[in-house]
Amino acid sequence: MIFINFHMLEMQGGFDNQELKLCKSNDSTIILSKCNNKSFNKFWSQFRKATINKDTLILKDMVSFPIEVKLPLDENPQLEIDKANFIEYYNEFLSQISGLSKSNHNETMIEYIDRTPNIWVEHLNRHDTICVQNKARIGSLIFQYDKKWMLKTVYFNYETSKKTFDK
Repeated sequence: MIFINFHMLEMQGGFDNQELKLCKSNDSTIILSKCNNKSFNKFWSQFRKATINKDTLILKDMVSFPIEVKLPLDENPQLEIDKANFIEYYNEFLSQISGLSKSNHNETMIEYIDRTPNIWVEHLNRHDTICVQNKARIGSLIFQYDKKWMLKTVYFNYETSKKTFDK
């Protein structure tokens, strides 16, 4: 049985009745084809490598600018970061605590990215990994497919948003 967190699916733009039926299905290949998993995993592998290697030229080509930065509270404004300022803010994001490790409470986003090589069926059981149609989420990163996969949104946690935007 495959478990998908429907609350997170709703947060990512929702799903129609067909998607809901597919997500409840025990047939993992239907879910994989529905979320375009193979193309996303190829993209994620390249994005992950560029992030780990700090290859800013490749990273900038994998981001949809201006990128959305969402802050932790609903009343906070959503910010947009342009290409010229992306690396500065992305480095802040990578150093924030991921909050996604049961054993390492100090794990940073870069460490989380390093330990998340792909979204295979077994990763769909995790609350932090979602892939539906043309959207995918890995931790605090939201990706969208429109002719190709691109990073669209990052979520800053409270500490990072205070440190970064309250200077």
